Amino acid sequence: GRETSWIIDLIIVGVAGGAALTYSCFTGDLLKQLSGIERTRAIALLTLFPIGPLALLRDLSALKHSTIAGLMAVAVSALVIVSRSLDGSYGEGGAFAGWLASSENALDQVSTTQLSVGSAVLFNMLSTAFMCHTNAVRAYDELGPKHRHASVARKAFGLAGLLYGVVMLAGYVTFGGACEGLVLANYDANDPR
Repeated sequence: GRETSWIIDLIIVGVAGGAALTYSCFTGDLLKQLSGIERTRAIALLTLFPIGPLALLRDLSALKHSTIAGLMAVAVSALVIVSRSLDGSYGEGGAFAGWLASSENALDQVSTTQLSVGSAVLFNMLSTAFMCHTNAVRAYDELGPKHRHASVARKAFGLAGLLYGVVMLAGYVTFGGACEGLVLANYDANDPR
């Protein structure tokens, strides 16, 4: 009822704020790697601009050009991660084999009968993979024919799930248990890709 409606609002703010913090941390880690800026400073700067103002937009159509650039960056990253997994550059005898802490076969570490701290990290990654659901209402409002919403959502989440799965598997096969949460942080700085 009216007395407890604030709880739903608080949960929505918490989830959306948590998602914004997650993306700030991710982009902060990436910016630190690319530019050498201190992680905390990079996260603070990215939260103030551009993530903060973008989160306050009422109309998502203003993001259409940056969304295309973001999709291209994700596609290039995914291609590099998968190609490095397939070409063996980080495997035993590969050009960057010394970069890995362990030469143990990554798939030998997988267990279907044992949960560990690594399992918790995996579940956390899976839960944050789909944080965009907080934008579903805004996307629905901006979608032309409303009857298409379910179809568009199924296709988008299915494609995202497939992409996440392929990249996650490729990163794990390449780096095994030594794989960082931000898979791009695992690659040698001298790797030309």
